[in-house]
Amino acid sequence: MMDLGKLTNMASGLGLDLDKLNLEQIITDKFIKDNTMLDSVQAFLDKVGVGNVLDLKNISADKLDGIIKGISSFGSWKDFLVKAAGGQIGGGLGDKLGGLFK
Repeated sequence: MMDLGKLTNMASGLGLDLDKLNLEQIITDKFIKDNTMLDSVQAFLDKVGVGNVLDLKNISADKLDGIIKGISSFGSWKDFLVKAAGGQIGGGLGDKLGGLFK
């Protein structure tokens, strides 16, 4: 199985700009429940200390890395986003990587 670091590099090579992701579409209750110890997006936002998903872009990557490491098996915010995006991109990145994100 490929590690998340390699997946992140592959995502970058395929043109996935993590800074331009629509966080409202990829960070869903299902994704949070399936990939963290939390039950909802609201619980995640409360943990981070923001009011909505769009506010996550204003939080430092270092702070988000620490939170992600504490609530999931991901090593960083970037790895978390790559997984979230891969699960939502039908016919795109997920398929190009042979379904590794599913």
